[in-house]
Amino acid sequence: MGDEAGAVKIVKVNQTAPLLKKVRERLGTTAKAQPPAVVKHTSKHRSSQPKHGILKHGKTARKTPRFEAVRDPAKSPPVKRQSRLRILTEKGAQTRRAKIAREAKSKPIHEIRKTLRKFKLGVGEKTPEPLARKIYEDAQEAGMIS
Repeated sequence: MGDEAGAVKIVKVNQTAPLLKKVRERLGTTAKAQPPAVVKHTSKHRSSQPKHGILKHGKTARKTPRFEAVRDPAKSPPVKRQSRLRILTEKGAQTRRAKIAREAKSKPIHEIRKTLRKFKLGVGEKTPEPLARKIYEDAQEAGMIS
């Protein structure tokens, strides 16, 4: 049973490695047995740490944590209350409709068709321009296009 291809040699931890024995035999008894040196990764990317509070791309670290610890994780999170109640009045609705109509008239037709295709509102290249603009305007008023 000699050295076979693919065979695994098992060496006890307290014994020296077989290759180290052969090297010592070739050099003589004067060579001291030293374990191979461990080479550390010296990449600048991994080894250098940014200064405290400074992150990449000019961003700074958060002072408050993004997530807060809770006592009972099964309980739902507290609801943030808004101080204002917003109601759409009739005057506000008219202003919104007028703004949408102005945008639909001034926007180029290729952008309108592109937006309608993006939101899957069935407009092809042969759809007449006034019809495409009306579909765009009505879809925005209905909230189908954001």
